[in-house]
Amino acid sequence: MTFVLEAAAPRLERHPHSFNPLAIDLLVDERFHLWLLEVNPHPFMSYESEWGRRWMRGVVEEMLDIQLEV
Repeated sequence: MTFVLEAAAPRLERHPHSFNPLAIDLLVDERFHLWLLEVNPHPFMSYESEWGRRWMRGVVEEMLDIQLEV
């Protein structure tokens, strides 16, 4: 995962004292090798469905927990 973040770093926006979610799409082949498909610095996050609301609530809560631990 470090390699993925280092490869994507030059294209990511940096904002002091803040964080941004990344969407990292991976493919697992029949030999269980991981293939990086894309790194998206602006993932779509929607509240339009019940599943989206629950998922986003968990994402936001986890990001806040991480941020507040520092």
